[in-house]
Amino acid sequence: YNDTLYFVGDYDSLGTVASRGIAKWDGQTWTDITYNFPATCDFTYAYALKHFNGNLHLAGNMNCSPTLVEEPILKLVNDQWLTVGPGISGDAFIGSFEIYQGSLYAGGYFSAQAGNIENNIFYTNNDIYFPMNGGTLPSTVSNIMTYKNELYVVGQINTAGGLPVTRIAKWDGQQWLPVSLQLQDYSISGTALALAEYNSKLIIAGSFSSINGTTVSNIASVDFGTSSINTLSSNSIFTLYPNPSNGSFSVKINDQTPIKKLEIYNSIGQKVFSQVDNLQQAIDVSKLSKGIYLVCIATDKGVAREKLVVE
Repeated sequence: YNDTLYFVGDYDSLGTVASRGIAKWDGQTWTDITYNFPATCDFTYAYALKHFNGNLHLAGNMNCSPTLVEEPILKLVNDQWLTVGPGISGDAFIGSFEIYQGSLYAGGYFSAQAGNIENNIFYTNNDIYFPMNGGTLPSTVSNIMTYKNELYVVGQINTAGGLPVTRIAKWDGQQWLPVSLQLQDYSISGTALALAEYNSKLIIAGSFSSINGTTVSNIASVDFGTSSINTLSSNSIFTLYPNPSNGSFSVKINDQTPIKKLEIYNSIGQKVFSQVDNLQQAIDVSKLSKGIYLVCIATDKGVAREKLVVE
């Protein structure tokens, strides 16, 4: 957000900076942002961050006392962490945020036995939770994302608003709509865990071996315009040689797919190299420090990745 990368998780430091589980990185410096948080709060189950209506929102299942008990959402206002609610109670956690049509949508797991009206997904626009019509069942929503003006939802879900679905559904702001995708993992339904958009295609990742009968390996791109499904596998697209490299390497394309761009990232996620021309020639990496890097290549089939060792 605003060129700053935010981190949330179960850790006590990032670099040399002590942190209780929420921190930010501006490209050079780590900063802890757990200031003014109740000392008794347990961050083990904090999962997601989102800026909404000018404030940083934190999602998860933060166990706090005496006033902040089992809060699925907190927000940072004027350097103070405050509750967001009411509306969710008891056994509940949030694993994913998305802003859609001016509201903050949140997905996770909300126990109906604890008195929650609908299970697993809701939205808020003024600190009050509103359950989505019909909800998603039977279990956890793993990820939600806006794609082509609709809200896509994935997870351990078999129904959405009463419609039968197979791990993925979409919402148009008023009603649930079916998605013409069937995820399978051998003899049982597969699990979708993450969503992204790349080159106008929907990227789905999780634990599954096929989509609509097309064999994939846990990650695939879907083009709804052509109904095509493509697996994203690094070894099927290109090979790096020599690897390890002592100053340069070349790219061998295994299926003659034209390369659009090549990028290299270091071990902390910083992009250290980018090239769009002359990718058939040897790539000079003599200025890079020794270590392990990630080479990302973009083609018409998607993005493939391979580790590169520089000696």
